[in-house]
Amino acid sequence: MNVELEAIRDIVETHTQVDISKKSRLRDIVHARYLYFTLCRENTMASFKKIADSLGGFNHATVLHGVKCFKETIIAYDKHYKELYETIKVPKFSRKMLAMTSPVAREHKHLTPGRYYKYKFAHLLVNHRDLIFTYRSVVDELNKLKKLNKEHEDIIHNLRSENSRLAMVSEPQNI
Repeated sequence: MNVELEAIRDIVETHTQVDISKKSRLRDIVHARYLYFTLCRENTMASFKKIADSLGGFNHATVLHGVKCFKETIIAYDKHYKELYETIKVPKFSRKMLAMTSPVAREHKHLTPGRYYKYKFAHLLVNHRDLIFTYRSVVDELNKLKKLNKEHEDIIHNLRSENSRLAMVSEPQNI
């Protein structure tokens, strides 16, 4: 299991005094689990599947639902979990936490979590930006070609109608 996910799990379980890997629908366990899912999504680059696998027996849809439910419902109506979320979110996942869990971050302790991932995946971000630029230019070219194609179709239609009109005028009428 990922070191960052383990650290988040330990922190959530310590604060809530609940084993979040239990397959239970008790409110406290479910809310603690959803808190874990939300913190993992916000503070790591782990996919929904990796987060689900870190608890064992859950799937990606459970994580997706948990994050959505926590942000939309639990924070709005449960003051205890809102305060717990704010408490855990801010001080626990600081540069210190990042430095403890990641070998790359140990070399770059001055980086915040957001900058750390930006630094770590800089080459992917550059490739992504280049692909977006290429995609946009291809779409622009396609739109230009569609416009030209429409203009050509209009010209051809006009020529055909002119041809048919001229053919009707030039034919002698037999009465």
